[in-house]
Amino acid sequence: MAETFVTLRFVASDKKTDTEIRVKEVRMKGKRVRSPGPAPPLALAVLTAAFVALLAIASLPAPAADGPRLILDPDTVETGDSVTVHCIDFCGEEECSTISIQLDDRVVVDGVEVRRDGYAPVKVGALAPPGRHTVTAVQAEGHDGERVEAFATLTIAIGDRQPPPEETPPIPR
Repeated sequence: MAETFVTLRFVASDKKTDTEIRVKEVRMKGKRVRSPGPAPPLALAVLTAAFVALLAIASLPAPAADGPRLILDPDTVETGDSVTVHCIDFCGEEECSTISIQLDDRVVVDGVEVRRDGYAPVKVGALAPPGRHTVTAVQAEGHDGERVEAFATLTIAIGDRQPPPEETPPIPR
């Protein structure tokens, strides 16, 4: 059994990158094979390639979250504005039910059809007082006949919109 102790230190600053790779010790079957010191060129190449591969993997987009989710666009509105609720990763198979959208505990849209890819966009009116509200998408019968829910927070801001001016008759001269 081989035991390898390797220290990787990567320090990045504005225009200078300092890289240090140091092998502490390598032992095989309890015997020291390599003493401490600078890593040989092949080890440096292998470790650098491994580090670059890890950076590439870390930069990949995160996998989809398990189960359905909601995205609100926009997630902050004023009372009376509309918001698009993007229902993502719901069941789009024929045996699955439609979705209902709730604002807090009140159903605001019912019977939203889900596409085969599990996506269902729907516009809803933000008819609630200012504050934070929970938007819920409910599919009574999702995959395997199970009830499925997803949540998002909608912020309804206090608006400063002025009501439209009333028409005033012209002033006679």
